[in-house]
Parts: sequence; C-alpha cells; structure tokens
Amino acid sequence: MKRTRVALVALALALTGTGLAGCADEVPEVPEPVEGPSEVESPNLDSEQVQTVLEDVMAVVKEADEAKDPKLLEPRVKAPASTLRAGFYKLAAARGTDMSGINLDTKSATVTKTDEWPRAIVVPTQAAEGELPALVFITQDSARDDYKMQNWVRMFPGQTVQTAAVSEGTPVVPNDSEAFLLSPTQAMTAWAQRLDGGEENADLLAEDDFTTYYQNERKKLSDALGESGTVTFKATAAESPLTAVELVDGSALVAGHITYTVTYERSDERANITIGGSAGELMDDPTVHEEPVQVTYLTTVVLSIPEKGSDAKIQAVGAERVIQSVKRLEE
Repeated sequence: MKRTRVALVALALALTGTGLAGCADEVPEVPEPVEGPSEVESPNLDSEQVQTVLEDVMAVVKEADEAKDPKLLEPRVKAPASTLRAGFYKLAAARGTDMSGINLDTKSATVTKTDEWPRAIVVPTQAAEGELPALVFITQDSARDDYKMQNWVRMFPGQTVQTAAVSEGTPVVPNDSEAFLLSPTQAMTAWAQRLDGGEENADLLAEDDFTTYYQNERKKLSDALGESGTVTFKATAAESPLTAVELVDGSALVAGHITYTVTYERSDERANITIGGSAGELMDDPTVHEEPVQVTYLTTVVLSIPEKGSDAKIQAVGAERVIQSVKRLEE
C-alpha cells in the first residue's frame, strides 16, 4: 500500500527559534522619554535606583543565559518571563547555540508613580545587530519584594512607544479600567480570541505581525496535511499577570501573555507525518503515530490601547513566543 509522507516545516515569516524577527529597514523606536505635567504621586524610584535595578536584572539574566539554567533566574526574573527564558534555554541546548543576551537601554526607562502595588519599570533593550529591540516590564509585587523582570516582547517593525521620563513617572492603569476602548483584561482576551477567528471586539483590533503569522501558519499546516491528518489551533489569554501603564499620548501600554496549542492528529494510518521546525527539534521522535501530538506555546504580547472615544484601534506593538511543552496525548 502506498504511504503518504507529510513533512511539517515551521514558517520563517516572523518567528524564529529565539523570537520575532523583522525587516531591518523598519526598526521600531522607543523615543527618549519626555517631560510632562506632574500628577499627585511622585515616581516610585529615582534615576539612580532605576539604574541599580536594571543592572541587577541584567547581571542575573547574563549568568543564567551563560549556564542555560532557569533556576539562576529566580532572584530577578519571574513568570511568565522566566518560563519564556527557560523555553529558550531548552531550544538553545538542543541546537548547541548560545543565548542572545538582554542589554537594557537605561536612558529610555520609565517608572510608575503609585501609592499601591504592583509597581513597574518599563524599558527597551539595545538591540544587537540583526535583531529587533524588545520591551521589558520589571515589576515589584509588594514593598518587601525585589523588582523582577516579568515580561518582555520583541517589538514589531515600525512600531513606536513614547514613555515618560523617570523624573515624571507614569500612572498605573488598573486591569479593569474603563478609560480606554477596552479594559486591559478585555483587550488581551479579545486579542487572543481574534487569533482563532473570534468576532467579539475584533473590530477594535488593528492587524499585527503575530496575528498574521498565526493564521497563515494554521492554513499552511492544514493544507500540507490534506487528508492525511488534522491540525487544530487554540489560543487562551491568561487572566494574570497583566501590567498596564499610561503612555505620554494617554493610551495604555499593557503587557500580558497567552498560551496556544497546536494539536496534530493522523487521519490516515498509512500516512507518515513528521513535525518540523522547533517542535521537531525538541522531540526524540517527531513522527505522529496513533496518539495525537500537542505542542503548547507561551506567547507574551504588549498591546497599546487608545483612550475611549478615539478613532484609533488597539495595536499589538510586539510579541515573543517559545515552546512550553511537546507531548503525545493518550486516549
């Protein structure tokens, strides 16, 4: 009997083994923070304190990166950033490659001003040659906790984020705030649902590189399998943690994460379906047998949400993804 062989090759459009890649002539910008009118609260940290926190975070990440040991991240990195980094360590170990470090641009940092917790520092990275810069969210959960890196995303080509100077600080935006087109929680949920074709609030969302990648990959893999099997995508927004701050233009900058699964199932027992790309590299046997294979991805994302009444749309300014797990599903 003739056997059908299907090789599933990961798309190289935007997502690489170490994150999102883009066009070199459309480098995202994080302009110098600007001075603005002062609010009631004072910034939670001054410039020297921010510098110290950022140096501590970079030192911890560098040590962990060199060892590819996620346990070394614990003093200054927490989930979902720690989970994302650990996934990169697995892939780098499988490939025998080094990690690309995180070099924070301390001159472009902003810090929250609030009497409550959590508090945050938002800072871009200085991108290495051939890479896009990232946005990093570093948060403090309580007065007794250290500031730890909680989230980072690779910015999409052509995106710009304008933060406030450390001397001014920036307000924290509550996750249920009604001052914007959608609250941070609603916006993150709508973005995740739109990936799978959900229509609720989809008209408020602008197109972005990750959504295009996700939907194109689903179609390409489905077409490649044909009648040999099926591939099912499912995205779910995490309820927490979300970190949201106000930008100079009055919009909200929101960092959160989603998980999504890609499940491969063989329809024809004669078919030989091989999973390619990063998922295949992490498997001892990348072939789909009787049991379906499920790949779970963690994706961090940052959204910019305009003020209520604005004609602008909610825009994803960056995202980063990594494989969290690969497993065979038992009956």
